[in-house]
Amino acid sequence: MNIMQISRMKRDLTSEQQKAFSAELKRFYAAPPADLVVLADYVALDQSCSFTLLDVSNIERLNEINQPFAPYVEYEVIQVRPTANN
Repeated sequence: MNIMQISRMKRDLTSEQQKAFSAELKRFYAAPPADLVVLADYVALDQSCSFTLLDVSNIERLNEINQPFAPYVEYEVIQVRPTANN
């Protein structure tokens, strides 16, 4: 299942929360889940949000993967498919 995930950092995070988020990201990228494939990853020029195209088995699994980041990030998750032109 292809998913476009739009991620926005929650406003007003404390410096401790920002450090905790960074630590969680390091743990994630050190050993990413085998059942999640990042197909493309972009960040807005102003770094206000990121856009990640993912391949994952289902939405429930993506929610599990995102759970450690929930205190720091708000997500918009959209199931997508290639256009007819591709």
